Formats: sequence, C-alpha cells, structure tokens
Amino acid sequence: MPALTVAPGKVRLGWIGTGVMGASMCGHLLERGYQVTVFNRTRSRAEGLLGRGARWADSPRAVAEASDIVFTIVGYPQDVRAVVLGPDGTLAGSKPGNVLVDMTTSDPSLARTQTAEATAPVRVLSPCQTPPSRAASRLHSSNPCRPSAPTCTTDAYG
Repeated sequence: MPALTVAPGKVRLGWIGTGVMGASMCGHLLERGYQVTVFNRTRSRAEGLLGRGARWADSPRAVAEASDIVFTIVGYPQDVRAVVLGPDGTLAGSKPGNVLVDMTTSDPSLARTQTAEATAPVRVLSPCQTPPSRAASRLHSSNPCRPSAPTCTTDAYG
C-alpha cells in the first residue's frame, strides 16, 4: 500500500462522530489547516465544525468517498458496526489506500471484523486501549500512520 503524505493540503480527512471528544479533536485538525469532511447522526452536533470550514457528508459512506483517512469516534461497538460495516458505512465507500481509524472504546475483535469485511485494500487502525487523543496526535508526528503499541492494526487486501 503506498504511503500517504499526511499534511494540510496533501491528505483529505474524514470525521464521523462529533460529540464532546470528536468535535474537539476534529476542531484541532481544522485549526491546523486540514480539509475535513464530517458526518454525525445529528447534524446540529456538527454545526460548530461546519462553521469553521468542515464539509458535511450525508452518510459515513460519503465521508469515506471524500477522504483518504477516516476517523470514527462513536458511542458503542454496535454504532461502529453500523458506521463502518453497514450498507452505507465507511467500508462501502472506501477505496484502495484508505486508512480507517476507529477511536471508539470497543472490542479489539471488531477491528479484525472490519478488516475481514473490507473489499478494497485499506488499513484499519483501532487504538483499543490508547486514549483517542493520542491517535489523532499522530497527524502531527513525523510518521503519523505508523501504529504503536497498544494499537491493533490490521491490513486488508481484498
């Protein structure tokens, strides 16, 4: 899988889940100049980000279609299943080379399920026991897509 150049203007980010944590984390990326496409079940929860330059997508699938890297931070594992694995989920809109980062407090086996369901070569990162802010902070490190323990990483070559 080719390496992504992670820098404002070089990579398109997607963000799904704009609750208290998600909105704050996504806001930091907007402040640093990243182009971000967002989705939330309740659009009004994303209005603050839209007012700061984020673009709205009507579904998780549309977020993935418009993005190179998609972050999800939703409530529960069943929400991850719907947002990622559902018929209008991120996997349905993923293309070869996409990176999917699930920051939901979840079951590590769910990351493996996401990868098993992928039909395009994608990288699934799930910071299973790492605070979500640490995963987002990788966008500011020298090698942001390199997973580090205890991140669960799986590649799908469908």
